[in-house]
Amino acid sequence: MHASKAERQKRSPTYKDLDFMEHHPEGILMEADTYNALVKTIQRDCRVLESFKIMDYSLLLAIHNLDQAQREKLVSYLLVRYCYYW
Repeated sequence: MHASKAERQKRSPTYKDLDFMEHHPEGILMEADTYNALVKTIQRDCRVLESFKIMDYSLLLAIHNLDQAQREKLVSYLLVRYCYYW
């Protein structure tokens, strides 16, 4: 799903999953420690939601642009996906 035209025109819009994939087709750069912590958190959240038989997981992600020097220090890629349990 894409964000609506009205949402996209806001100063700080909230984009949807298809918007993310279009804006970041290769994923995003993330430090290895941050990536590992995020993955652990998502896995733990999924286990809890699965135990309650909740099948849909949504993730709100804020992305802040970094300057080039900081970007060169980053070592891991992450493409955020939804986690579904049936």
